[in-house]
Amino acid sequence: MEYWVERGGVTGAIGGTLAGTLTQDNIGNTILVASTGYLGGGAAGVSRQAYVGSVAALGSRAQSLRAAGFSERAIARFLVRGRNAIKDHFRGPFARLLNRYHRPTFEQLQTVKTIEQIQAGALRTNSGVNRILGAGQ
Repeated sequence: MEYWVERGGVTGAIGGTLAGTLTQDNIGNTILVASTGYLGGGAAGVSRQAYVGSVAALGSRAQSLRAAGFSERAIARFLVRGRNAIKDHFRGPFARLLNRYHRPTFEQLQTVKTIEQIQAGALRTNSGVNRILGAGQ
């Protein structure tokens, strides 16, 4: 496993990746989290934009995995775990408190949704919240 974090000061970029060697066996354990933001005026909008950007980056990673030949099921598992990791990152110190709020597992989702629905849901952010906070989708 490899872990890295880069921090550019209070108003700088923060990004991190937790990754192992990508194989079809461990793809579900590989998470991508990328974000930028700052503290101060307009922080909620900037933070939301970073959240939307992180989810979009997750979608780009899914395309790369698809091109590399990973199964749709493995990609769906990766997306759910990655999306939950992004949620935890942006919830910050409240992540533990909100652990059960909109944080389903792949196993829970597959009992009520198709693989395609799971993938689409993992890449969809709340357009109403995005609009309120001035973040694009």
